[in-house]
Amino acid sequence: MKQDIDLIWFMVFFLFCSMMCNTSNDSLERKIDDTRTEMNQKLGETQKLSAAVQAQTEAINRLNQTLQERLPAR
Repeated sequence: MKQDIDLIWFMVFFLFCSMMCNTSNDSLERKIDDTRTEMNQKLGETQKLSAAVQAQTEAINRLNQTLQERLPAR
């Protein structure tokens, strides 16, 4: 009888731990998904900024070349 009660308590404890672990995993997965979404947004912003910087660099290079062509050689 004592062993049966101990077994029941162990099963209840195990069930409780399993439920807590599952809840913790769901929360962790949600945080991972949120972080992944945020990182993808940041990546998109970074790519846009990189393209803008590249376009500005190309425009500056074209201006420099035009100035060099129009200025008399020293």
